[in-house]
Amino acid sequence: MGDALQEHFSSFFFSLPSNSQPSTYRDSIGSLLQTPAPLRRLFDHFPLHTYPSNTLPLGADAIHTRLKRTNILYVFGSAGRLSLHPTCLRYQALLVLAGIPFETATSNNHASPSGALPFLVTSRHGEANTTTTTISASTLKSFLREQDAVHEIYLDANPTHLALLTPIRQAYLVALYLDDETFAGICAPMYVESASRSRVVRGALVPPLRHAAAIEVGDASNEMPTTNVLQELEVWCRGGNQCDHEQAVYEEAAEAFAALSTILGQKRWFGYGSETTAPGVRPGWLDASVFAYTYTLFALFKDSTFRQRPGAEKLYNSVTAYKNLEQHRDRMLSALQEAGFE
Repeated sequence: MGDALQEHFSSFFFSLPSNSQPSTYRDSIGSLLQTPAPLRRLFDHFPLHTYPSNTLPLGADAIHTRLKRTNILYVFGSAGRLSLHPTCLRYQALLVLAGIPFETATSNNHASPSGALPFLVTSRHGEANTTTTTISASTLKSFLREQDAVHEIYLDANPTHLALLTPIRQAYLVALYLDDETFAGICAPMYVESASRSRVVRGALVPPLRHAAAIEVGDASNEMPTTNVLQELEVWCRGGNQCDHEQAVYEEAAEAFAALSTILGQKRWFGYGSETTAPGVRPGWLDASVFAYTYTLFALFKDSTFRQRPGAEKLYNSVTAYKNLEQHRDRMLSALQEAGFE
Protein backbone atom coordinates (compact mmCIF):
# COMPACT_ATOMS: atom_id res chain seq x y z
CA MET A 1 0.00 0.00 0.00
CA GLY A 2 2.81 2.40 0.94
CA ASP A 3 4.71 1.58 -2.26
CA ALA A 4 1.58 2.23 -4.32
CA LEU A 5 1.05 5.66 -2.77
CA GLN A 6 4.71 6.56 -3.24
CA GLU A 7 4.52 5.50 -6.89
CA HIS A 8 1.29 7.53 -7.35
CA PHE A 9 2.73 10.79 -5.95
CA SER A 10 6.00 10.29 -7.75
CA SER A 11 4.21 9.97 -11.08
CA PHE A 12 1.92 12.91 -10.22
CA PHE A 13 4.64 15.45 -9.36
CA PHE A 14 7.75 14.30 -11.14
CA SER A 15 6.75 12.76 -14.48
CA LEU A 16 8.11 14.70 -17.44
CA PRO A 17 6.74 14.96 -20.97
CA SER A 18 8.45 12.75 -23.53
CA ASN A 19 9.36 15.67 -25.81
CA SER A 20 11.05 17.65 -23.05
CA GLN A 21 14.18 18.35 -25.12
CA PRO A 22 13.65 21.56 -27.19
CA SER A 23 14.63 21.43 -30.83
CA THR A 24 15.58 25.12 -31.11
CA TYR A 25 16.92 27.93 -28.92
CA ARG A 26 13.55 29.73 -29.05
CA ASP A 27 11.77 26.58 -27.89
CA SER A 28 14.28 26.32 -25.04
CA ILE A 29 13.55 29.86 -23.82
CA GLY A 30 9.80 29.29 -24.15
CA SER A 31 9.94 26.13 -22.09
CA LEU A 32 11.71 27.95 -19.29
CA LEU A 33 8.88 30.48 -19.08
CA GLN A 34 6.17 27.84 -18.91
CA THR A 35 4.67 26.64 -15.65
CA PRO A 36 6.34 23.35 -14.63
CA ALA A 37 4.22 20.30 -15.22
CA PRO A 38 3.99 19.33 -11.53
CA LEU A 39 2.55 22.77 -10.68
CA ARG A 40 0.10 22.60 -13.58
CA ARG A 41 -1.18 19.27 -12.30
CA LEU A 42 -1.47 20.73 -8.78
CA PHE A 43 -3.50 23.74 -9.95
CA ASP A 44 -5.71 21.46 -12.04
CA HIS A 45 -6.76 19.76 -8.81
CA PHE A 46 -6.85 22.97 -6.71
CA PRO A 47 -7.60 25.92 -9.01
CA LEU A 48 -7.00 29.45 -7.77
CA HIS A 49 -10.08 31.45 -6.93
CA THR A 50 -10.15 35.23 -6.51
CA TYR A 51 -12.83 36.41 -4.12
CA PRO A 52 -14.52 39.79 -4.62
CA SER A 53 -13.31 42.73 -2.53
CA ASN A 54 -14.95 43.23 0.83
CA THR A 55 -17.50 45.99 0.89
CA LEU A 56 -16.85 49.04 3.05
CA PRO A 57 -18.60 49.23 6.42
CA LEU A 58 -21.98 50.89 6.52
CA GLY A 59 -21.58 54.64 6.45
CA ALA A 60 -17.92 54.55 5.41
CA ASP A 61 -18.61 56.36 2.14
CA ALA A 62 -20.42 59.11 3.99
CA ILE A 63 -17.63 59.43 6.55
CA HIS A 64 -14.98 59.54 3.85
CA THR A 65 -16.86 62.22 1.95
CA ARG A 66 -17.45 64.26 5.11
CA LEU A 67 -13.79 64.12 6.14
CA LYS A 68 -12.70 65.30 2.71
CA ARG A 69 -14.92 68.35 3.04
CA THR A 70 -13.65 69.72 6.31
CA ASN A 71 -10.44 70.51 8.18
CA ILE A 72 -9.25 67.72 10.46
CA LEU A 73 -7.11 68.36 13.54
CA TYR A 74 -5.36 65.16 14.61
CA VAL A 75 -4.86 65.06 18.38
CA PHE A 76 -4.31 62.81 21.36
CA GLY A 77 -7.71 61.81 22.69
CA SER A 78 -11.13 60.91 21.36
CA ALA A 79 -12.68 62.48 18.28
CA GLY A 80 -15.19 65.19 19.09
CA ARG A 81 -13.89 65.71 22.62
CA LEU A 82 -11.46 68.14 24.20
CA SER A 83 -7.94 66.76 24.20
CA LEU A 84 -6.21 66.38 27.55
CA HIS A 85 -2.86 67.05 25.91
CA PRO A 86 -2.03 70.74 26.52
CA THR A 87 -0.44 71.43 23.13
CA CYS A 88 -3.29 69.76 21.25
CA LEU A 89 -5.86 71.57 23.37
CA ARG A 90 -4.18 74.94 22.76
CA TYR A 91 -4.58 74.64 18.99
CA GLN A 92 -8.04 73.17 19.36
CA ALA A 93 -8.99 76.30 21.30
CA LEU A 94 -7.26 78.67 18.87
CA LEU A 95 -9.11 77.25 15.86
CA VAL A 96 -12.41 77.61 17.71
CA LEU A 97 -11.64 81.18 18.81
CA ALA A 98 -10.71 82.09 15.23
CA GLY A 99 -13.96 80.61 13.93
CA ILE A 100 -12.24 78.14 11.60
CA PRO A 101 -14.42 75.05 11.08
CA PHE A 102 -12.74 71.74 11.85
CA GLU A 103 -13.22 68.34 13.37
CA THR A 104 -10.85 66.29 15.50
CA ALA A 105 -9.57 62.78 14.90
CA THR A 106 -7.52 60.48 17.11
CA SER A 107 -3.88 60.00 16.22
CA ASN A 108 -0.40 59.58 17.71
CA ASN A 109 3.08 60.96 17.19
CA HIS A 110 4.10 58.11 14.89
CA ALA A 111 1.33 59.02 12.45
CA SER A 112 2.31 62.69 12.35
CA PRO A 113 4.44 63.87 9.41
CA SER A 114 6.58 65.90 11.83
CA GLY A 115 6.63 63.23 14.55
CA ALA A 116 4.53 65.32 16.95
CA LEU A 117 0.89 66.16 17.49
CA PRO A 118 -1.21 68.01 16.70
CA PHE A 119 -1.25 68.38 12.93
CA LEU A 120 -3.97 69.80 10.74
CA VAL A 121 -5.16 68.50 7.37
CA THR A 122 -6.99 71.24 5.48
CA SER A 123 -9.31 70.76 2.52
CA ARG A 124 -9.79 73.15 -0.37
CA HIS A 125 -12.56 72.54 -2.83
CA GLY A 126 -12.07 73.31 -6.48
CA GLU A 127 -14.33 72.76 -9.45
CA ALA A 128 -12.57 69.55 -10.43
CA ASN A 129 -11.39 68.04 -7.15
CA THR A 130 -10.55 68.57 -3.51
CA THR A 131 -6.95 69.23 -2.48
CA THR A 132 -5.60 68.65 1.01
CA THR A 133 -2.65 70.21 2.81
CA THR A 134 -0.97 68.90 5.95
CA ILE A 135 0.15 71.51 8.48
CA SER A 136 2.44 70.50 11.34
CA ALA A 137 2.26 71.87 14.86
CA SER A 138 5.26 74.13 14.27
CA THR A 139 3.53 75.89 11.36
CA LEU A 140 -0.04 76.02 12.71
CA LYS A 141 0.53 79.52 14.05
CA SER A 142 1.62 80.72 10.61
CA PHE A 143 -1.43 79.02 9.11
CA LEU A 144 -3.72 80.93 11.46
CA ARG A 145 -2.08 84.23 10.47
CA GLU A 146 -2.82 83.55 6.81
CA GLN A 147 -6.49 82.68 7.29
CA ASP A 148 -9.44 84.99 6.83
CA ALA A 149 -10.69 84.07 10.27
CA VAL A 150 -14.27 84.75 11.26
CA HIS A 151 -13.05 86.22 14.56
CA GLU A 152 -9.86 88.18 14.99
CA ILE A 153 -7.61 86.81 17.70
CA TYR A 154 -4.21 87.77 19.06
CA LEU A 155 -1.49 85.39 17.93
CA ASP A 156 1.22 87.23 19.87
CA ALA A 157 1.73 87.45 23.59
CA ASN A 158 4.05 89.15 26.00
CA PRO A 159 7.13 86.86 26.27
CA THR A 160 7.28 87.48 30.02
CA HIS A 161 3.69 86.31 30.40
CA LEU A 162 4.33 83.23 28.26
CA ALA A 163 7.36 82.38 30.41
CA LEU A 164 4.98 81.84 33.32
CA LEU A 165 3.74 78.70 31.59
CA THR A 166 7.14 77.01 31.95
CA PRO A 167 6.87 76.16 35.69
CA ILE A 168 3.24 75.12 35.12
CA ARG A 169 4.35 72.72 32.40
CA GLN A 170 7.08 71.41 34.69
CA ALA A 171 4.51 70.64 37.38
CA TYR A 172 2.30 68.96 34.78
CA LEU A 173 5.18 66.72 33.64
CA VAL A 174 6.18 65.82 37.19
CA ALA A 175 2.64 64.92 38.21
CA LEU A 176 1.77 62.88 35.11
CA TYR A 177 4.99 61.50 33.68
CA LEU A 178 7.28 61.02 36.66
CA ASP A 179 4.76 59.32 38.92
CA ASP A 180 4.36 55.59 38.29
CA GLU A 181 0.64 55.36 39.04
CA THR A 182 -0.49 58.43 37.13
CA PHE A 183 1.66 57.52 34.15
CA ALA A 184 0.20 54.00 34.03
CA GLY A 185 -3.37 55.19 34.57
CA ILE A 186 -3.44 58.33 32.41
CA CYS A 187 -0.42 58.81 30.17
CA ALA A 188 0.03 55.22 29.01
CA PRO A 189 -3.51 54.88 27.57
CA MET A 190 -3.17 58.23 25.82
CA TYR A 191 0.37 58.06 24.45
CA VAL A 192 1.50 54.43 24.52
CA GLU A 193 -1.51 52.16 24.03
CA SER A 194 -2.78 54.29 21.11
CA ALA A 195 0.54 53.83 19.28
CA SER A 196 0.58 50.02 19.03
CA ARG A 197 -1.12 46.84 20.17
CA SER A 198 2.20 45.09 20.64
CA ARG A 199 3.34 44.77 24.23
CA VAL A 200 6.94 44.82 23.07
CA VAL A 201 6.46 48.11 21.22
CA ARG A 202 4.53 49.62 24.12
CA GLY A 203 7.24 48.61 26.54
CA ALA A 204 9.88 50.20 24.34
CA LEU A 205 7.97 53.50 24.16
CA VAL A 206 7.64 54.06 27.91
CA PRO A 207 11.28 54.71 28.96
CA PRO A 208 11.98 57.39 26.30
CA LEU A 209 8.78 59.27 27.19
CA ARG A 210 9.51 59.36 30.90
CA HIS A 211 13.20 60.06 30.44
CA ALA A 212 12.43 62.99 28.10
CA ALA A 213 10.06 64.42 30.72
CA ALA A 214 12.74 64.06 33.41
CA ILE A 215 15.28 65.85 31.22
CA GLU A 216 12.84 68.67 30.44
CA VAL A 217 12.06 69.18 34.12
CA GLY A 218 15.73 69.15 35.05
CA ASP A 219 16.67 71.40 32.13
CA ALA A 220 14.04 73.99 33.04
CA SER A 221 15.42 74.11 36.57
CA ASN A 222 18.65 75.54 35.08
CA GLU A 223 20.64 72.76 36.71
CA MET A 224 21.22 70.56 33.69
CA PRO A 225 23.28 68.69 32.83
CA THR A 226 23.90 68.08 36.54
CA THR A 227 23.99 64.32 37.06
CA ASN A 228 22.30 64.49 40.47
CA VAL A 229 19.15 66.05 39.01
CA LEU A 230 18.74 63.27 36.48
CA GLN A 231 19.55 60.57 39.02
CA GLU A 232 17.02 61.87 41.53
CA LEU A 233 14.31 62.23 38.89
CA GLU A 234 14.99 58.74 37.52
CA VAL A 235 14.84 57.26 41.04
CA TRP A 236 11.46 58.91 41.42
CA CYS A 237 10.40 57.46 38.06
CA ARG A 238 11.14 54.00 39.42
CA GLY A 239 8.90 54.60 42.41
CA GLY A 240 11.54 55.73 44.88
CA ASN A 241 11.31 58.60 47.33
CA GLN A 242 10.14 61.93 46.02
CA CYS A 243 13.12 63.98 44.90
CA ASP A 244 14.06 67.31 46.44
CA HIS A 245 13.03 69.17 43.29
CA GLU A 246 9.37 68.10 43.41
CA GLN A 247 8.37 70.55 46.14
CA ALA A 248 10.14 73.42 44.36
CA VAL A 249 8.38 72.55 41.09
CA TYR A 250 4.92 72.76 42.64
CA GLU A 251 5.74 75.95 44.52
CA GLU A 252 6.91 77.64 41.32
CA ALA A 253 3.74 76.52 39.54
CA ALA A 254 1.62 78.04 42.31
CA GLU A 255 3.54 81.31 41.98
CA ALA A 256 2.99 81.27 38.21
CA PHE A 257 -0.78 80.83 38.60
CA ALA A 258 -0.82 83.71 41.09
CA ALA A 259 1.02 85.94 38.61
CA LEU A 260 -1.36 84.98 35.79
CA SER A 261 -4.31 85.80 38.01
CA THR A 262 -2.84 89.25 38.68
CA ILE A 263 -2.24 89.84 34.96
CA LEU A 264 -5.81 88.84 34.07
CA GLY A 265 -7.34 90.96 36.81
CA GLN A 266 -10.95 91.87 36.01
CA LYS A 267 -10.56 91.45 32.24
CA ARG A 268 -12.41 88.77 30.31
CA TRP A 269 -9.37 87.78 28.27
CA PHE A 270 -5.62 88.04 28.51
CA GLY A 271 -5.45 89.15 24.86
CA TYR A 272 -2.52 91.28 23.76
CA GLY A 273 -2.98 95.03 23.69
CA SER A 274 -2.06 97.29 20.78
CA GLU A 275 -2.17 101.02 20.17
CA THR A 276 -5.77 100.83 18.99
CA THR A 277 -7.17 97.99 21.07
CA ALA A 278 -7.12 97.69 24.83
CA PRO A 279 -5.89 94.37 26.26
CA GLY A 280 -8.58 91.92 27.25
CA VAL A 281 -11.00 92.86 24.46
CA ARG A 282 -10.31 89.75 22.39
CA PRO A 283 -8.83 86.36 23.30
CA GLY A 284 -5.57 85.14 21.87
CA TRP A 285 -2.53 82.93 22.14
CA LEU A 286 -2.04 83.38 25.88
CA ASP A 287 -5.72 82.66 26.57
CA ALA A 288 -5.53 79.35 24.71
CA SER A 289 -2.20 78.47 26.34
CA VAL A 290 -3.40 79.15 29.89
CA PHE A 291 -6.68 77.32 29.25
CA ALA A 292 -4.74 74.30 27.95
CA TYR A 293 -3.34 73.79 31.45
CA THR A 294 -6.16 75.05 33.69
CA TYR A 295 -8.71 72.83 31.93
CA THR A 296 -6.40 69.81 31.63
CA LEU A 297 -5.42 69.84 35.30
CA PHE A 298 -9.01 70.47 36.38
CA ALA A 299 -10.31 67.61 34.21
CA LEU A 300 -7.57 65.20 35.28
CA PHE A 301 -8.44 65.77 38.91
CA LYS A 302 -11.70 63.93 38.28
CA ASP A 303 -9.64 60.78 37.67
CA SER A 304 -9.27 58.87 40.93
CA THR A 305 -5.75 57.70 40.03
CA PHE A 306 -4.62 61.28 39.57
CA ARG A 307 -6.64 62.74 42.43
CA GLN A 308 -5.03 60.51 45.06
CA ARG A 309 -1.49 61.63 44.31
CA PRO A 310 -0.02 64.34 46.61
CA GLY A 311 1.28 66.32 43.67
CA ALA A 312 -2.12 66.41 42.01
CA GLU A 313 -3.74 67.97 45.07
CA LYS A 314 -1.13 70.72 45.14
CA LEU A 315 -1.73 71.45 41.47
CA TYR A 316 -5.47 71.43 41.88
CA ASN A 317 -5.28 73.87 44.78
CA SER A 318 -3.15 76.18 42.64
CA VAL A 319 -5.61 76.06 39.74
CA THR A 320 -8.73 76.62 41.86
CA ALA A 321 -7.30 79.27 44.20
CA TYR A 322 -8.11 82.16 41.86
CA LYS A 323 -11.68 82.98 40.92
CA ASN A 324 -10.81 84.94 37.80
CA LEU A 325 -8.80 82.01 36.39
CA GLU A 326 -11.76 79.70 37.01
CA GLN A 327 -14.07 82.15 35.24
CA HIS A 328 -11.61 82.42 32.35
CA ARG A 329 -11.51 78.63 32.06
CA ASP A 330 -15.32 78.49 32.02
CA ARG A 331 -15.53 81.14 29.28
CA MET A 332 -13.06 79.23 27.12
CA LEU A 333 -14.85 75.96 27.81
CA SER A 334 -18.21 77.45 26.78
CA ALA A 335 -16.71 78.60 23.48
CA LEU A 336 -15.45 75.11 22.68
CA GLN A 337 -18.67 73.47 23.76
CA GLU A 338 -20.65 75.79 21.50
CA ALA A 339 -18.41 74.60 18.67
CA GLY A 340 -19.50 71.01 19.38
CA PHE A 341 -16.65 69.70 21.54
CA GLU A 342 -17.35 67.95 24.82
